[in-house]
Amino acid sequence: MAIRRSRINKRAIEMSRRRRATRGVRVSSFKKFDEEDIIESDVAKAITSALWSNNSSTLQQIYTSSAQTASAGGAYQWEVYQDDPNTNTSASVQFNIAFGHSDGSGSATASGASSQDKTPSKAVYTAFANQLLAPGDDLFTVNSIDAKGMVFICVQRDRFKEKVNPNGWQLDIATGATETLQLIDDSRYSSENSVNGNRVYNVISGTLASGQSSGYTTNLGFFYPDLGIIAIDHSASADLGDGSNMGTQAYANVSNGGTYVDYNKKVYDAMNDSSDGRNFQGRAEEDISSTHYFVRVKNSEYNYSNNPTFSTSVGQLQNSSMVGDPTSYITTVGLYNDENELVATAKLSKPLAKTFAREATIRVKLDY
Repeated sequence: MAIRRSRINKRAIEMSRRRRATRGVRVSSFKKFDEEDIIESDVAKAITSALWSNNSSTLQQIYTSSAQTASAGGAYQWEVYQDDPNTNTSASVQFNIAFGHSDGSGSATASGASSQDKTPSKAVYTAFANQLLAPGDDLFTVNSIDAKGMVFICVQRDRFKEKVNPNGWQLDIATGATETLQLIDDSRYSSENSVNGNRVYNVISGTLASGQSSGYTTNLGFFYPDLGIIAIDHSASADLGDGSNMGTQAYANVSNGGTYVDYNKKVYDAMNDSSDGRNFQGRAEEDISSTHYFVRVKNSEYNYSNNPTFSTSVGQLQNSSMVGDPTSYITTVGLYNDENELVATAKLSKPLAKTFAREATIRVKLDY
């Protein structure tokens, strides 16, 4: 019985190569992904980074602009810098300080008018209450007591990316000549709450290194990680001292003849007292998701290059030894949208040789 053997038709292969060589070089530019070529990760990784400029996690010295504090806007808030903006024109704002009082006490209008319901402290308190409290609630309630005076520390939006890292910040504030109130959030002890659509933790006394202060379990305010806001009960500073640096609980009622006190300045001075090593530590946090794109290069694809050293102006190979068996090198993968606009590029660690006898699968990982 005769046995039929399969033979490679070498002549047909050679003729096919010659036809490819004589009809000119054709270069592929785009190739659509199939559905199975794109894998979206369902795991988001929490990545933290330094909260302040210059990749710093700690502010040991802070500054404010003399032009800003001297203007009418300084009565509403103080912008705080890492570098002195009066000498460094490229200095950027790190966070803001704003004092608010529900009755308008503690500040006067820009013109010196005495109407309490029109003072900056009233405007500040009302604005934050509208943003942070539940509908119909006009007062911040700390330890079941209405806190009429509140200090708001607002981290600059571009500093904290997605959120300020819970259990990743510590604020030191002088409450007396030798006493310091050290603040953290209680995320390591308690689950988050949600108020008006905003995640919120309690602000407590403690340090990142040691946790909550022993024997001191009082809630001192609220921390909103997604908004970068720390809201502190202003009168809480009196619990650890005489409150001389931040002001006492007896707010000056300007409409009744009280003396105007710049509480924004008092808070700034209390935070900027570095004699006892006081500082503001913090880290930003963002969830990073990944998508994997599998670029599959078949043996018949991307074997030619449009580099002028590879082919002539009429599409013929420059190197005759490559006729019928060219070699190209893949160095970069470009990802395009449906309008053929380049949206991302991936560089290979080294050029990848590509011939008719070789295929390749390149995995591109895109984090966002």
